[in-house]
Amino acid sequence: MKNRVFIIHDWDSSPEEAWYLWLKRELEKKDFEVDVPEMPNTAFPDLITWISHLIQIIVDPNQQTFFVGHGLGCAAILRYLEKMPLGVKVGGVILVAGYLESLGLGPEENFFKEPFNFSKIKSHCHKFIAICSDDDPMVPLRSGREIEKKLGANLITEQGLKHFDESEKVIKLPIALNSILEIAR
Repeated sequence: MKNRVFIIHDWDSSPEEAWYLWLKRELEKKDFEVDVPEMPNTAFPDLITWISHLIQIIVDPNQQTFFVGHGLGCAAILRYLEKMPLGVKVGGVILVAGYLESLGLGPEENFFKEPFNFSKIKSHCHKFIAICSDDDPMVPLRSGREIEKKLGANLITEQGLKHFDESEKVIKLPIALNSILEIAR
């Protein structure tokens, strides 16, 4: 069975934006199966709808299943892990510009009404890498440090990549590729 990667985009985004398709192509060259699903109602994301969508498209998650999230996609992945059946484990999670509490931006707040169950999340995955930028205008660096602390994630701080999105001309993200390859060994 091949390693599988699900890349979950940010809110108000799409699978064709930023570095998502570049990462998909690079991983496929390394013989990974990669899916970059279109998340529903991305302009006004709803936690229940997003998690239901992930549950439908991710069949038989196992230790050869990996996730890469961007922005709110990170919270969606963590909420998905909370809902996984007891005893199911995935191979690893890369969180790019992730955060664990509402940034007060409006539509994303419903993802953070309840606190995360970190012990349950960690029972389904032991390998987390958080990738942050030192100048992200939306997600403060302290969010990456919080992920490091709460999930035992390896924290990587990039310089000058802001929110890792297309508006900042971030169309390749080698650190995400290297991180997936590292945890999939």
